[in-house]
Amino acid sequence: MTEFEQKLQAARGGDADAQCRVAYCYYHGEGGAPQDTAQAMHWYHAAAQSGHAAAQNYVGYCYDKGLSGMPQDAAKAYIWYTKAVDQGYGEAKTNLLSLMDGQHQKAEGGDADAQWFTAEMFLTGGEPQEAFLWYEKAALQGHPAAQAAMGEFCELGKHGAAKDPDKAADWYRKAAGQGNAVAQNNLGAMLWNGSYSSAYGKNIASPAALAEAFGLFSKAAEQGHVPAYINLAGCYLNGKGTGKNTGLARSWLKKAADAGNYQAKEALRKLDAGMSGEGFWKR
Repeated sequence: MTEFEQKLQAARGGDADAQCRVAYCYYHGEGGAPQDTAQAMHWYHAAAQSGHAAAQNYVGYCYDKGLSGMPQDAAKAYIWYTKAVDQGYGEAKTNLLSLMDGQHQKAEGGDADAQWFTAEMFLTGGEPQEAFLWYEKAALQGHPAAQAAMGEFCELGKHGAAKDPDKAADWYRKAAGQGNAVAQNNLGAMLWNGSYSSAYGKNIASPAALAEAFGLFSKAAEQGHVPAYINLAGCYLNGKGTGKNTGLARSWLKKAADAGNYQAKEALRKLDAGMSGEGFWKR
């Protein structure tokens, strides 16, 4: 067995240092490994996920610059840089500061993605009012995640937004129309609760509103949004917006429970005990 094969075996066994070394060999075509960028990034990701700080920094850098087949994604770069910084990796701190400065400059220049990123940074940094301003700038340019955030702020009346259900629903609808799963789920919840009714002329959850809510939950669930699994289960369990079907309700709850959702686990426990499922769900 060659040295590379030994490293590969250790990498497959979860050794983070070996994973990083195997990635390096694949990237450069050294040590008996063929040059293979896709395999290199597979192992860099594995090492990063295993907690290897240098690999976390490198994966962050690839997302930052759009290198080695990775899409340019500031949010993912931020996540990986931060993980490396948390382990005291100095180069990652330099890269992180450069990323944040660059994104802020782009945001000032009107780039909607950078405005959303800047908003996220301010919110994470405990400056929600400043975050609100950047979310609004991005939302007004049609950024779906920013629109979904604005919907939440207006729905709950936080971070500088006045509580306004109709305005919240308008933002959610804009984002939902672009396929944003969070907005689809949250708008569905407002329709179900009857907290948004202008489209149906009543302040109650009408059959038409419930049917629309079911459709929105379904779209969000198709994208893997776990809260929508629970809401779909509520629709099936209570026969609202669709036909009553306990089997499908249980199936969606199990999917949510398998994803680690405590609320779904508790709802399944209640169903198994013969208790009513009414009112168990909420987004």
